[in-house]
Amino acid sequence: MQKKTKENVGITLIALVITIIVLLILAGITISALSGDNGILTNASRAKYATELSQYKEELERYKGEKLLEDTSFEEESLISSENTLDYNTKPEEETGNIYNVIASLKGSDFAGKLEVIKGELLLNSQNKTEIQVAQSVGIAVNPYEIIEGELISSDGNLLLMDSTGTLRIPETVTSIGEGAFANLEGLKTIIIPGTVKEIKKNAFRNNKDLETVIMEEGVQIIGQAAFYTCNNLKKVNMPESLKEIRSSAFFQCINLKEISIPENIKEINEWVLSKCNSLENIQLPEGLTSIKAYAFGDNNSLKKIKIPKNVRTIGEGAFSSCNNLEDIIIDSENQNYIYEERIIDDKR
Repeated sequence: MQKKTKENVGITLIALVITIIVLLILAGITISALSGDNGILTNASRAKYATELSQYKEELERYKGEKLLEDTSFEEESLISSENTLDYNTKPEEETGNIYNVIASLKGSDFAGKLEVIKGELLLNSQNKTEIQVAQSVGIAVNPYEIIEGELISSDGNLLLMDSTGTLRIPETVTSIGEGAFANLEGLKTIIIPGTVKEIKKNAFRNNKDLETVIMEEGVQIIGQAAFYTCNNLKKVNMPESLKEIRSSAFFQCINLKEISIPENIKEINEWVLSKCNSLENIQLPEGLTSIKAYAFGDNNSLKKIKIPKNVRTIGEGAFSSCNNLEDIIIDSENQNYIYEERIIDDKR
């Protein structure tokens, strides 16, 4: 009797184990059916995303239609919009706004902060595979930039969003422009760098022969070494007050740059920063400047006059060497470190 009981217990345990294995297999199949690439949940997400994105496209088309009715000179390609930006060719000066003025239903959605309007078309900034696939299926382009942890790196896609005038606005998802990202490129004439970009890295725009205008918005903090080295056609640079550092050779041999104003937060003018800028006629130095390093302004034959602020404590070797037409260096009367007499800067300490 006892033997039969043990046998029954053994059979029961085996049956239980088999049942558990079968349940685990069924659970795995169920989970796979729910969450796999073609799972129920994934397909539901795709359907939801497709509906949302199609709606956003419709709202954008309505917005463009309204602008065209308001003014027949409105150009669709001129429309750009993101979290902090709204611009188009017929926009009144007093008008402000962002992408939520264009697509009201986007606010608070899963795609808020991921969509922007470039050249009048919706563009998705996402690394999510499902979002990308759905966006492409409904005719929304995916950002051609290669952005890794916020850094825009060198890529063949970097000019794809440039408009017909040669203007390119960096996406607000970018926090730094990587080394050489736009070096040796052709056709780019104007670059707009939003305040989300904190650093423009080494050689970012080096040897860009067509670049004429650089607009850096408030928030940019660092211009890297040789960032605009030999941009021979560069004429205008707008630098924000947020800028804290301009590294060596940043604007070396920008021979068409005539005027530049250095923001107040800059304490040092590094080596060769504005050297060989032979058209440079006017340089505004910030009152808080403490150091002008070696050859900072060397070989600038158009420079005729410059004022050295009161807080400058060091002027490096050759800071103004070969500035053959420099007629006057005005040193602030409160400067306790230098005096300018008979075309020579003397240390009076």
